[in-house]
Amino acid sequence: LNRIIYGPQNASPRMVWAEGEKSEELGKLQRDLENALASSEALAKEDSETRPYAPHITLGRLQQWEFRQIEPEERPEVNEEINLSFEVNSVEVVESELKRGGPEYSILESMPLG
Repeated sequence: LNRIIYGPQNASPRMVWAEGEKSEELGKLQRDLENALASSEALAKEDSETRPYAPHITLGRLQQWEFRQIEPEERPEVNEEINLSFEVNSVEVVESELKRGGPEYSILESMPLG
């Protein structure tokens, strides 16, 4: 992970992300996972992602109505470079359900790597 940014890019900010570099290997892993899920019943066609893949970890969510009240030049600057790396030992398929009190996450499948 190399930078802290507002996300998603090219849209009204809804989250603060730790963004990673795109790589051919990571892109292939993402496509392979999406194809495997699409061929199973785990991912309905209407749930298929159409936006380009952006490697990131969500650090926090923003209340849009509050964030919009802050003038753009007065918003906190988060475009900060970082150097964070870690070893990934598994991949989890996670379902998020947005509820009134915030998102709830459920691990649907866990797969060890290596």
